[in-house]
Amino acid sequence: LRAQPGLPAVVLLRGLLAAAYASAEAFIPLVLNHRFEWSLGAAGLALSVGAGAWSLGSAMQARAHQPARRRLVFQLGLGLCAAGLLLVWLTVSRSFAAPLVVLGWGVALTGVGLSFPMLSVLTLQLSAPEEQGANSSALQLSDALFSSAALALAGLLYLPETEPFAAVLAVSLAVALLALALGPRAYR
Repeated sequence: LRAQPGLPAVVLLRGLLAAAYASAEAFIPLVLNHRFEWSLGAAGLALSVGAGAWSLGSAMQARAHQPARRRLVFQLGLGLCAAGLLLVWLTVSRSFAAPLVVLGWGVALTGVGLSFPMLSVLTLQLSAPEEQGANSSALQLSDALFSSAALALAGLLYLPETEPFAAVLAVSLAVALLALALGPRAYR
């Protein structure tokens, strides 16, 4: 995929955002349980915090109506996703307090909630009516393929006999940073 401005960048960004989210989410409960010795129930609550944060971000982006404001909110969302994943990665790699994982995850998913829905809207806006179905399908394929690839790479890096979590979460962070860098290309 090339990140040409407009629709190609939107489709690519959807895949990158989904990959950053999915590759981190798969390991958040494991990190909290194995590394920080939280119960599985408590570790699972981190996912609930993330779901609530995503909903909050989605509700907030729905209130941005002017194109310039939507562009700003979109880029802010990508930035929050990267910043939140950076906090998660730093917490794990530097052995900070475990609640910072949950805080970082909440920040990251607030960002996903701000940006993810806008990609669907942008796809429809940038598509001719007769191309909307095919382009929406491309969006879904990008989501699935990039998520699968990022999860596969994270799984390869997860070696229980080592300290695997920092490397695994670095994949999520790198993908989020790439999305942040390419974000302005979504808007021509």
